[in-house]
Amino acid sequence: MLIATVLAHMGKFQEAAKLFSQANRVERAIAMYSDLCRWDEARQFAHNANPEHSQELVRRQAAWAEETNDLGVAADTYLKAGDTLKAISILGEQKWLDKLAEVARGLSKGQTAEMQACLKYFQKHKAHGANSNPTPNPNPNPNPNPNPNPKPTVTLPCPIPT
Repeated sequence: MLIATVLAHMGKFQEAAKLFSQANRVERAIAMYSDLCRWDEARQFAHNANPEHSQELVRRQAAWAEETNDLGVAADTYLKAGDTLKAISILGEQKWLDKLAEVARGLSKGQTAEMQACLKYFQKHKAHGANSNPTPNPNPNPNPNPNPNPKPTVTLPCPIPT
C-alpha cells in the first residue's frame, strides 16, 4: 500500500492503481482516479469492484459536474446514481421542466418525496401541464409582420355566422 501511495504521488497512476488492486484496495484506485477526474480509468476499476464502489464513483462524478456548473450532466448523472432528489433539485432550479416532467413520469408510487419535490417546482414555476420554458424564438423581431406599414385589423370576439 505504501509503495502504491508513493507511486501515485510520483504521477505513476497506472502502476499505483495496479498495486492498490492487488492489495484488494480497489476503492483506493477508484478514489485516486476520481480525484484526478479521470472517470474512464476510475470506471474500469469500479467495474471490478462491488456495486457500492460503482455507485460512489457515479455520485462523485455527478458532484464534480455540478461543481463545474455542467448542470445538465450533473442532473443526468445523479439520476444514474439513484440520487433522484438531487437531480430533481437541479432540474427544478434551472427551470428545465420538460426533463423534470420526464423524471416525474418515471417515478414509482412509493417515491412520494420525489413526487412532492417535482410538484413544488411545477407550482413554483407555474407550469401546470404547459411548457413554461419553451425554446426561445430565433427571430428577435417581436413584430411577426414584415410589412413596416401594416393596416389596422379588427379582432372579433367570436366568429361571424355565415
